[in-house]
Amino acid sequence: MRLIRDILNEHQLLGKPSISCEFFPAKTPEGERTLLEKIVPRLKEISPTFFSVTYGAGGVTQEKTLGIVDQIQREQGVPTMAHLTCVGSTREDIGNFLEDAKNFGISNILALRGDPIKSETYFTPEEDGHKYASELLGQVHNMNKGIYLDEDLKNSAPTNFCIGVAGYPEKHFEAANMESDIHFLK
Repeated sequence: MRLIRDILNEHQLLGKPSISCEFFPAKTPEGERTLLEKIVPRLKEISPTFFSVTYGAGGVTQEKTLGIVDQIQREQGVPTMAHLTCVGSTREDIGNFLEDAKNFGISNILALRGDPIKSETYFTPEEDGHKYASELLGQVHNMNKGIYLDEDLKNSAPTNFCIGVAGYPEKHFEAANMESDIHFLK
């Protein structure tokens, strides 16, 4: 599947607009069927540049993200980006997610810190989890260079993930000021 950065660069050179559609993993089997059998095919009719699938609010449906991305890419042929957050995940969990993504042939990852779970006011990482998106981004980048945290994967081939990041359109509520927010986004 094509890398989204290449598609976006191509659209920019041609002066073409880019349209993406973002999906939340459904919480029920019926909802997932509706998404995959009705919603995605209907939206494909507008020729989106790509689709993206969230990690689920508070990491609740994160285990469904890769399956949905895989199914959309295989059945609809549309490049699809898997969101990945720090929420509810250790570094090992992140490594396993990325290894699974690689095995599915998923090459577009949106690395985000993620919002706190509903019971928390501020984000608290898992023990041995990432506190910041920059740390998560570093782990994905290291896998692209063939540097793995898991001893069993030490001899694995490097990945080739196209890594996207995102920021709030206005200052993040935890940022000290707009300048520091922009600094960390960069």
